Amino acid sequence: MTLVTTTPTLFGRIVTVNPDGFGFIGIKTVTKERGEPHGLETTQDIFIHREDAGMELKVGSEVGFDVIPDRKRGGDALRAQGVVAVIESEILPAVGSPMPGFSVMAPKDSVALATRGILPAANGFSKEIPEEDLAKVELNQPMAGIPREEREVSPEDAGSFLGRILEQLFARLRSMKASFRIKAPEEELDAELEQTTQDLREMKMDAAADDVREQVKSYKDIKLAFENLYDEGIVRPNTIIPIHFLPDFFMAAPVWYFWADEESRKDAEIKWNDADPRPHPKVTAIVDLIAGLRWADTFQMFNRRMRTLDRYQGDIIPAHIARRMVWARRLFDHVVIATPYHDVAGKDWEDLEWLRSIDPYIIGFKNGVPFFFILGRFSDSGTFPLFNEMLADTMNFLRLNISKLAGFNLAPRPYWYQGKNGQNSVNGLGTRLFQHVDQMLTAYEQGQLFNWLRGEIDLPTA
Repeated sequence: MTLVTTTPTLFGRIVTVNPDGFGFIGIKTVTKERGEPHGLETTQDIFIHREDAGMELKVGSEVGFDVIPDRKRGGDALRAQGVVAVIESEILPAVGSPMPGFSVMAPKDSVALATRGILPAANGFSKEIPEEDLAKVELNQPMAGIPREEREVSPEDAGSFLGRILEQLFARLRSMKASFRIKAPEEELDAELEQTTQDLREMKMDAAADDVREQVKSYKDIKLAFENLYDEGIVRPNTIIPIHFLPDFFMAAPVWYFWADEESRKDAEIKWNDADPRPHPKVTAIVDLIAGLRWADTFQMFNRRMRTLDRYQGDIIPAHIARRMVWARRLFDHVVIATPYHDVAGKDWEDLEWLRSIDPYIIGFKNGVPFFFILGRFSDSGTFPLFNEMLADTMNFLRLNISKLAGFNLAPRPYWYQGKNGQNSVNGLGTRLFQHVDQMLTAYEQGQLFNWLRGEIDLPTA
């Protein structure tokens, strides 16, 4: 239930705050009560000033408000007035769907823990994370070099950035006159493709002709995905992240739910109820993105069984995020809700209980592309707000629940994916994972967690 001190007509989340005491409510987060479309005739974020709010403005805070024209900005710009903080409480029943046609993704006959039912919106995190824990996270430098500030990127810069990635990935197509420009036609490339394949086939080089055609198809598929990112306005310096940093991101939101087609969903359902399931291909695909057993053990420890979206129970999925997932699953090879829901880490752990944090991410992967894509976040607040708190929470979870890994010992020699060239079963898995997490915690204390997870360093031996 949403409790406010007045009766505002609109609700939304603050997405940017200026030190001078003003900020903006993200227009994509704005709804009427019960999640109905806002109906505002503007696409601009809504100006908010602390003098109209009577409270400190924080990124991620949910507020109720009305709007008036923003005379200073002019046009269709709006300013929030009558702002109140939303006091959030209570577990909400999952009745209906967050948006029309969403029932295929939303859990049926279940209790969904709504955003307003888990953590207060004022700071997005109900647990007190000690300053020394946050300092420890900083010592480990997660995603070092990825910009932390959440800033808009001009369409020109966004297009140029995506074009450079395309050219890097498909350098072979320079000679075939690929444009490498977002939204640009590819008539010259198409003409070159037809002529080249014809020439190759005349020389009986059919395999080479097929390879060129496949390269062009892959280029166009990835370009189409990039153009959708561009159209959605979600190209930022910190939303297209090198795969190298996947372990860093994962440790903040380690419990994943995958979009799956009907065949994969049925296979996942069978494996879910198997006491010793073979790894699902989607799980092995993610494991193979980072070389080494440390990443394989870490990812599967939280995701041994692939969770499909129909198992999702958590923050209510905003309508614009649901719509984004619908097009994303057609363009990306893997689309995931990445959550900090440690309490559902897996069937193999012993009796997990954990006060969860909120605000999942939507991420996408495209085969052959050495980046993963932050397609959205439920709060629309960006990649990094509260990221360090979430990561610290994961490490605290592991520290306090390490003994419960003994549950993985119940199967004598369980299936466990150890990479393309590794044996896919393990003796004493629970004992091995206990040792693995013990080393993780040691690396974390030394400020070397992510270098260690990637296999770039070893811990000093006594």
